[in-house]
Amino acid sequence: MESIIWLIVGAVVGIAAGFVINKFVAKSTAQRAADEAHTVVEDAKRQAETLRREAVVEAKDEALRLRQEAQGALEGGARCRAARQSARRVS
Repeated sequence: MESIIWLIVGAVVGIAAGFVINKFVAKSTAQRAADEAHTVVEDAKRQAETLRREAVVEAKDEALRLRQEAQGALEGGARCRAARQSARRVS
């Protein structure tokens, strides 16, 4: 009879310990998942900011190239007009 009581007490203690351990493991797993999700989000934000900065630099480079190209075309056209005017004066 006494062994049955100890068996029941052992089973109750074992079940309680199982619930506590399960709760601890579940909480730990949830915390790790939340931490990993936070890390992924922060990495994505940093990557997006890097891509945005690269796009801004590329856009500025393109604008500078176009500005220089346009300025060169204007200067080339002015030289051409000046040469034609000089040729007309000589004629």
